[in-house]
Amino acid sequence: MEEDKDDLVTVLNVSNPADIVLAQSILDDAEIRHMVKGDRALQGLYGMGQVEIQVFASEAERARALLGDV
Repeated sequence: MEEDKDDLVTVLNVSNPADIVLAQSILDDAEIRHMVKGDRALQGLYGMGQVEIQVFASEAERARALLGDV
């Protein structure tokens, strides 16, 4: 199945709350629209749980490059 440039794709899986905030900050600075998918309730209450950082397919390569060290 071919990806549409408007499809959301996961560029990072993360469970550390600090890494989530860092990734969001990096993407915000690069003006890459993104969303966090996963159990934010567990993140907020217990600081645990896996989340996915997603961006549009057209920005995925750039986002992965920026998030390479997170």
